[in-house]
Amino acid sequence: MRDLREAITYAKADGTLTCGQLLEVASFLKASDEIRRAISKARSAGSPLVDETEPDVCAYADKLETSDKLLEKIETSILGQDEVSDKASRELSSIRRERKNIASGIRSLLDRVIANHADMLQEGIVTLREGRYCIPVKADFNGRIEGIVHGASSSGQTLFIEPMSVVEANNKIAELTFAEQAEIQRILKSFTNEVVSISPLLENNMEIA
Repeated sequence: MRDLREAITYAKADGTLTCGQLLEVASFLKASDEIRRAISKARSAGSPLVDETEPDVCAYADKLETSDKLLEKIETSILGQDEVSDKASRELSSIRRERKNIASGIRSLLDRVIANHADMLQEGIVTLREGRYCIPVKADFNGRIEGIVHGASSSGQTLFIEPMSVVEANNKIAELTFAEQAEIQRILKSFTNEVVSISPLLENNMEIA
């Protein structure tokens, strides 16, 4: 039974709750429901004197409420402290699918560059620098592979170069990454608004707890 007062105050002030805070709301709703169900199950099982031995506890538990709709949304959409599921929205799923396809195309292009210029590379690998797909080129061959330099190794012997053949695709990856973050914020804001809408329920449950 988490203390959600700070999160609710922040949400009411037009703040957007984080994945972690939304998971705490879900945990609270689930715990509230489990407490209520435990009392109900004890009654159904014919436990003797359940209402007579702990009348105050039972009376409080009977007043607990939950929101199955919001609980299901959060549990389906939020995977971790900083992770939103593809299932959170069709738009998010579409953005991530498109980005994955473009990234796969970039890797195929760079694999061909690596195969054709193996002698100029420190390693035959694709690496990420500043969110851009690059290849590690020996400093001695600087300028031999046309592209943009995105840094160097600590020894200075390796340059991380983004070949011109993948610049446009890398730009698209960057655009999709921004679009992904915007969609995630929209989803979190939508969930936050739903938390605000049931805040009387949450506050009542906290008082009971």
